[in-house]
Amino acid sequence: MSTTTSVRIKQLTASLTSGDRLLHPCLVSTLLLQQFYYRDTLLHLSEIPWANHPHYVTTDDEVHLAVGDLALPYGYAYHNPTESYLVVTPVTERYLLAIFNCVKHYQAGVVSGGACSGKTSLLQLATIMLGRDLIQTFCTSITSLKQIHRFITGGIGSGGTLLLRNADLLVGPILSFINIVVSTIMNSALTTKHAITLDDREHVIDAGSMIMLTTSSLSSCPVSPNHFRALCESLSSISVMCPAMEQILHAVFFCYGFDQALTLARMLSLVWNEMRGVALRLAPEKNHARFFTIHTAKHCAKLMLGRHMSDEIQLLKDTLQVYLTTGLHLLPDIRTYAMSYIKSLWLVKDYTSVSTHTDDGSGTTINQSDFQTMLKGTYTRHYFVPSEASLHVASALMQAVASHRSIILCGPLKTGKTTCVNMLAAALNDLFVDVDGANPTLPQFPDPPPQDSRFIVIKTLLPMVSVDGNTDTSLIKSVVTENVPCPLPHSAEGFKTNATDTVPRDVAPLLTHRQRVWLVLDGSMEAAWTEHILSLASPSPSSSVTSGLSQFSLLESEDTFTLPSNVTVLFETVDLDHASPTLVLNCSLIHASPFHQPVNDANTSSVRPLQQPLH
Repeated sequence: MSTTTSVRIKQLTASLTSGDRLLHPCLVSTLLLQQFYYRDTLLHLSEIPWANHPHYVTTDDEVHLAVGDLALPYGYAYHNPTESYLVVTPVTERYLLAIFNCVKHYQAGVVSGGACSGKTSLLQLATIMLGRDLIQTFCTSITSLKQIHRFITGGIGSGGTLLLRNADLLVGPILSFINIVVSTIMNSALTTKHAITLDDREHVIDAGSMIMLTTSSLSSCPVSPNHFRALCESLSSISVMCPAMEQILHAVFFCYGFDQALTLARMLSLVWNEMRGVALRLAPEKNHARFFTIHTAKHCAKLMLGRHMSDEIQLLKDTLQVYLTTGLHLLPDIRTYAMSYIKSLWLVKDYTSVSTHTDDGSGTTINQSDFQTMLKGTYTRHYFVPSEASLHVASALMQAVASHRSIILCGPLKTGKTTCVNMLAAALNDLFVDVDGANPTLPQFPDPPPQDSRFIVIKTLLPMVSVDGNTDTSLIKSVVTENVPCPLPHSAEGFKTNATDTVPRDVAPLLTHRQRVWLVLDGSMEAAWTEHILSLASPSPSSSVTSGLSQFSLLESEDTFTLPSNVTVLFETVDLDHASPTLVLNCSLIHASPFHQPVNDANTSSVRPLQQPLH
């Protein structure tokens, strides 16, 4: 093990135990991966049973890839290894061993995992190690049996890997045909002459060929669950854990020696997830979201390698400018939004403050944040007296909004929870318009961001049946169907949606599906809320920006919806007595403390009197 790597691991371990910074999951995961790799690969090199790992065996006339007692002929196909985007970790090595065991015992399998979890890249890497080609097809609910029949019978003798992506979307007859082919291969063909007979034709099967399927989940099949379950019983099942984009980027920055690896990874992952949501909403073709995947984020991160700069964050800014302008061919609206979001992100993240203590023990806090200044300016325009406690809660709420899709704001009555939410939304609205003037270090744009990128707060005190119920007046259903509820007094029949005739003219242009909508649910978190809200704040990491909030179903309804990426759910509550521990753990929790300070400590110098007319 190199001295540099061991020193960096010791530094990372020291940072976790020093207590001078907050623990972050990326730090822990990177440390564990480094320790596992050191333990399994570097520390006990002489003790590793290499026979159980993929290795090449050369004879006089041929080459075999050997794994345990399995030897597969190498296909001599040429592949460019630089085109593989898979991040090789100790976990990935175990996945490769599972795939080769699948080849040994089954020659057919199904790999399940979330989006961008590396399923296809994993199979590509295994195929490259075999020196063979991978032939793949995308499956949909309208894929015909004739297409799959031609695909399998035509490619089964190629000696490569046949990959059917999104196989859970196929209909029952196609799944039955695949099950017959797989059963024929495993039961009798390979034990005699490495050939099978399909439709009165003999097909030669190579020892290294595979029929692989990928799916997002093994537990749910939207089209033919029974046929898919029967097929999975005949296959070797491999479940791939989806690594968070932030963790992968942190590993990339950490391994290449960046001092601010965690900060760089968080900022780049926030930009990429935001841009992915914007591309899904603004782009006419939904495949524009592929521009902001883990692969492109890694490529953007690697552009920073080999460049020396004292300010690494500025280096990431410059790299993002170049990459988003020249590396990715984006629509003009998305490119403008991207640059504006980068500006606002770095301005918002500048929330640090320095405390200087004098000899008499008194402390003086010097606020060095432009965003704190903007918050105070927003308070001034709305005639609110800001205090250090309220500024601290607003800054913490900003960090939570930037990183999570579900947030709990807890605190006693009259502690300013609602005020902090409203003032933060107002500050962000000003920020998105005036970001060019607030942070002029990035290139200027001729026009400010469009007005439909505003932050809208929708607050409701309605009971749960009006929020989640199976009715047309359901608040959640209105948000999902891109009809943002009108933030005005509702009628006696129910909560009106934003039809143009029910909204003032100056408000109607703001209530569009492109808005940053904050759905604030104020009230006690009773047990009746828990089970259904868990479908919104689903298990981590689905509650974070990494993957967004997943699909959920309305109460007493079989319809499922996907909460748009521009919607953030905030819970305002006094206490957590009736809240589920799982719900609390999967949300960002902020506690607003009561103000136990004299009024003189509040910053009253910036308050302006409200001028009232005398007549």
